[in-house]
Amino acid sequence: PTDAPATSSPPTQAPPTDAPATSSPPTQAPPTDAPATDAPATQVPSTEAPETPVPTVTSGTWWPHWNSGSCKGSMDDKPAWETTVGSQEECCRMHFDWKFSKCMGIEKQGWWPNWKIGKCAFGGAPDWQETDETQGACCKKHFTWKYKKCMVTPAPPTPVPTTATPPTPIPTTAVPETLVPETAVPPTPEPTPTPPAVNAALSMIDESGNTISAVSGTIRDGFDGEYEANVDTSVTVVGTDCKITFTKMDVETSFQGYCRADYVRVMFGPDFKTGRRLCGDNLVEIQLRGESFRVDFSTNSINNAGGFELAFSCAGDPATPAPTPVPAPCVDKTKADGSPFHISAGSRFNCGYFESRTADRCARFGGDRYAVDGVTAQEACCVCGGGVQ
Repeated sequence: PTDAPATSSPPTQAPPTDAPATSSPPTQAPPTDAPATDAPATQVPSTEAPETPVPTVTSGTWWPHWNSGSCKGSMDDKPAWETTVGSQEECCRMHFDWKFSKCMGIEKQGWWPNWKIGKCAFGGAPDWQETDETQGACCKKHFTWKYKKCMVTPAPPTPVPTTATPPTPIPTTAVPETLVPETAVPPTPEPTPTPPAVNAALSMIDESGNTISAVSGTIRDGFDGEYEANVDTSVTVVGTDCKITFTKMDVETSFQGYCRADYVRVMFGPDFKTGRRLCGDNLVEIQLRGESFRVDFSTNSINNAGGFELAFSCAGDPATPAPTPVPAPCVDKTKADGSPFHISAGSRFNCGYFESRTADRCARFGGDRYAVDGVTAQEACCVCGGGVQ
């Protein structure tokens, strides 16, 4: 019901405001009338360093001399732009490492393959070349195909001491003039012709360029062991119907068996324009007809070998030869069907083909390998020593 008496809450009274107010005492600053203390001023040091003169630094005196491929320690001709280091070793390693030993003037020890001479050499190997302790190990590793030749090392020449002999003074004594009575001089007898030598031992070096009258003998290269490089010598033997037999043959062979490097050549015929060139190790026999012969020996600058030796035997007395009858002209043989002979390589390789470079072509293409109907060019062609008289 809305007519109930209203109930009112007693009013809330605020606390009396007459209580003494609490206030914080004022903070007083310290009296400023205290005597002032003047502290001395502290100076801050400057952080900038004083300028110090920089000395010129010289790192060394060794520098690379490119023209000679070595390092020099002299400053006389050093370019101004070239830097230097403190030691020869440092300079050589920095600029000439690939040939350090040569730059340092040190010879590398050990056995190494010297391809220019075709053998193993001791000492002086390039820095990049590995070496072996023994000659045998080096030859076995690099020259297996010619091991024995690689192992042959020529002994160094023995120096011959030269002792100067003081000249012996010859006393000058006046000889009184002797009067010789005039006497008839007997006629000088005609010299007896020297008979041809028998079993003459001829050396291509000692007899180089000579003409020898001999019935029989031997001819050898003239060296003990391997022959020397760059040899060009010849010996001529005057004889009749000489037979030549090679008893030793060890001469360098060129590519594919051609005798273009080192060779022995036997020349015969008029003016020695016909012959055979030989190399390798084949022992051949040559029978000549009524003529003298010449032996040529030629070598190049590399790959020397053991050399050669031949024996010859001639008929008659070459000092007083009998008149030589004019031989009947030689005629080339024909094939079985009567056509001109040619080797198996084709019809254009007939006897006329062998007239150019006779010795070389007769030796290479005139044998059994190129025979036709069992006949070779050496048997059928006059220019190769065959034909029909």
